[in-house]
Amino acid sequence: ELLQNFNYPYLAPSLSDFWRRWHISLSTWLRDYLYIPLGGNKVSPSRVYLNLILVMALGGMWHGAAWSYALWGLYHGFGLALERLLGLGDFNGKGRWVLNMRRLLVFSFVTLGWTFFKFTDANQAFDFLRLSLVHWKEMPELKRVVPILVYCLPIALYYWHASHMIRTKGDQGSTWIGRKKQWVLGVMLFLVFVNRGQSGEFIYFQF
Repeated sequence: ELLQNFNYPYLAPSLSDFWRRWHISLSTWLRDYLYIPLGGNKVSPSRVYLNLILVMALGGMWHGAAWSYALWGLYHGFGLALERLLGLGDFNGKGRWVLNMRRLLVFSFVTLGWTFFKFTDANQAFDFLRLSLVHWKEMPELKRVVPILVYCLPIALYYWHASHMIRTKGDQGSTWIGRKKQWVLGVMLFLVFVNRGQSGEFIYFQF
């Protein structure tokens, strides 16, 4: 029986919650075999911040021997340390509007970090970010935007359904997606087949 490895990570209202939801097998291993043996939360605050940064840097390099993976890990490590320093890890008792804003901020932070994960050459990642800042006012071509919107729509609906289920305490039939789940999954599978692109080596095969 396979363990659940992803639990709607893009609904996380904090970066620490994101890592409780994202790649759970890896994040649990990093916690149990690196973070806790280094002292975890039972050391001085400065040491906790250092532990977070070190563990995430090692977690990044676990994905491959490239500076971009190390930078991606450091990016998340510093993010977790800053979140802990500012006391933003606790989101209990927050209003719905506040939670949604925090989800948007965490999603933006994580998405920006994927740049270093996507480009195995760190220089390419920095060039991409630089050009994005330079050309942010330029409107992309419609022929590029429409396919992105079409293929992102099922994922957006999937997460919208999940967020609604959280509010209704798991009522699958509370949305039309839940009532027509088999049809929605069929459409998503169809979109995967028609937009599978060129075949490439699975990222974990490089380890």
